[in-house]
Amino acid sequence: MNPVAWMDKDSGVVFTEVYGTIYNNLIPLYTHPAKTLTLTNDEVMDLWNEVSSHPAEFARAILRKASGEG
Repeated sequence: MNPVAWMDKDSGVVFTEVYGTIYNNLIPLYTHPAKTLTLTNDEVMDLWNEVSSHPAEFARAILRKASGEG
């Protein structure tokens, strides 16, 4: 996972972009890893058939199913 920003150890200043190769005074900052969607094509198609007339509802259904809530 790549850093999303770097913080200067001395000043606490956060940088979202760093150029060059001098990083010895910077601490890399990371976010948590993203969850991997593990839905089969059949599960996706079942959800599409249930809510295909509402794209926003389809997106919410996918997110619920992928997070284990649905």
